[in-house]
Amino acid sequence: MRSTLLLSALAAFAVAQKIDIAEVESVDQKAQGPDIAALSEPVTYNPSVAAAAAAADATADPVEKSQLQRRDACAVQPDGYGPTTSPDTDTAFLANPIYSVSRAPSCGGNLR
Repeated sequence: MRSTLLLSALAAFAVAQKIDIAEVESVDQKAQGPDIAALSEPVTYNPSVAAAAAAADATADPVEKSQLQRRDACAVQPDGYGPTTSPDTDTAFLANPIYSVSRAPSCGGNLR
């Protein structure tokens, strides 16, 4: 049933677009995807070779300590995107009209 529907839809589309069906059917259709033989080939992984390659890369381009910056856990962080509330307190945030319940409708009439 689906193939009949699909074929009729394709035929209607071809007529509307003036596509030569004989030319489309003459195109050589090859299977897409990997070769079937490729699916049976085992994957080889040598962890010692991978570790040696990673170590060589790390020693070839090391990260200098001068490039690293220690950050304090309590350091002031940059503002994100969007409006900010001032002063930065919980009560000021809850009182900010930008975040009011009337601007953000919820499902089922829930207010919180």
